[in-house]
Amino acid sequence: MTNDILQNIDFTSRHIHVDVDELTIVIQPNEETIGEYPGHWSQIANELSAIIAEKISLLSLFGTMTKEQISPQGYTTSYSFENMPYFLRIAFHEGHFKMGIIIKFSASALSLYQQAYEHFYGKPIGVYEILKKLDEPYWNMHLSRIDFCADYFNFPLSVSDIYNNLKSEKFEIINYKGNRNHTKMSALEIDTEAKTITIGSRKKGSNSFLKIYDKLTEQLENIGRYAQLAQQFQSWVRFEVTFRGQYAKQLTKLILSLPSRDMLQQFIANKIVEKYCLIDMETRQLTEYSEALLSFSTIAPPLVATSPRNNQLMQSIHYTLKGSGFFPMLEKVKKIWGIPAVTILLKRLLFEYEYNYKPNEDVNIWLKKNAPELQVLEFETYLDSIIEIFYIKNAPSSPKSAKKSGRKNAE
Repeated sequence: MTNDILQNIDFTSRHIHVDVDELTIVIQPNEETIGEYPGHWSQIANELSAIIAEKISLLSLFGTMTKEQISPQGYTTSYSFENMPYFLRIAFHEGHFKMGIIIKFSASALSLYQQAYEHFYGKPIGVYEILKKLDEPYWNMHLSRIDFCADYFNFPLSVSDIYNNLKSEKFEIINYKGNRNHTKMSALEIDTEAKTITIGSRKKGSNSFLKIYDKLTEQLENIGRYAQLAQQFQSWVRFEVTFRGQYAKQLTKLILSLPSRDMLQQFIANKIVEKYCLIDMETRQLTEYSEALLSFSTIAPPLVATSPRNNQLMQSIHYTLKGSGFFPMLEKVKKIWGIPAVTILLKRLLFEYEYNYKPNEDVNIWLKKNAPELQVLEFETYLDSIIEIFYIKNAPSSPKSAKKSGRKNAE
C-alpha cells in the first residue's frame, strides 16, 4: 500500500482496501531457450536475469545488478540492485536449470518499486502488469507465492475479539463451499491479548494460510513506513492470505486472463472470501469483515488443489526420475547401440503398455478415489509442478544459501 492511498482515506469512517503484499515469480526456460546446451545454464541464467530486470524496468529504477554473498534458500546465485534498500532478489541455481530463475519481492520492495515506477513512467504498475511484461513464449512463467491482503480501517472488532470469538466458536471461518476452514489455528498473544492469528499451516506443502493481525499496532510499535498516518485511525486490522504451490500457479493464469488491471482488486477480494469467509454462528450471517469484502468482489473460477493422498502419483514420478533405474537403463542402451536404439526401446515399451499391460486392483481403487480431483487440473501444468518440486528437493544448496530470513531481512 502506498502513502498516496492512505492519504486519500477518510480517517473517521470505515473503509476497506485490498492489494498484493508480496510475491515471488518463477521463470523456467523451455527446451528451445536452453537448446542443446544445458551445461551452459549458468551463462544463460545470468543473461536471462539481466533481460528479466530490464523487462520490468528494475535497472532503470534501481541501478546496477549487484551479486549477493547470501542467496535465497535452495539457490546458489543471487542478485539485488544498488539503490533498492529492501529485499528484492533475482536468483537461480547454477547446477539445476529446471529450478528456473526466481524474482522475489518483499512487501516493502514491491511497494517502493510501484511508487518508483509510477513516478518515473507516469503510470501505475502492479502484479497484473508485471506478469504481462514477463509472459513470453521462450520461457514458462508462474507465481510460486503471492500474498493478498484486505485492510480494514475503523471496523469495530479487534484481532483479540476475533480470536476469542473463534475459540468460543461464536465465529467460524468457512470456504466458498460452506466447509469449515480453520482446522489449525494459533495466535501470538501479548498480556492475554491476541495480536496475530494464523489460520492453516505455514508448512511448505500447504497451498494457503491466513494471517489476521493488528496492523495499527505493528506500524506504531515498529515505527513502520505508515506510522504517522496509522495513528490517525481508530483501528486497522489486516487479513493477509498467502497463496503458494498449486494455488499460486492457478492464480497466474487467472490474473493474466483478467480483461484489465481495473478488475484486479475485485478479483483479490473474491479469492480471499473464497477460502476464508468469517461468519457469526449465532446469527448465521457474514461478519462485517466478510460482508464488506464479498460486496466488493467479482466472480472468478475457484482455486482447486489435489488432496495429500494424490502425492502417491508425484512420488511415483519422482522415483522414476531418481531411483527406479529407468534412466540408467536408457543410458546403457544409448552407449551400446546409440540414440536410435533408445527411441526403439521407448516405442516398444509404449506398445507393451497399450496392448499387454493389465492394471491390478490397487490401481483401479486409486483411480476411483483420485481421478475426479486430478482431472480438473491441466496435465502439463501438473507435471511441471511435480518436476519442479523434484529438482528443488534434490538440489544441493549453496553453503552460503540463506536460511529462513528474519523479519528485518524480509522487508
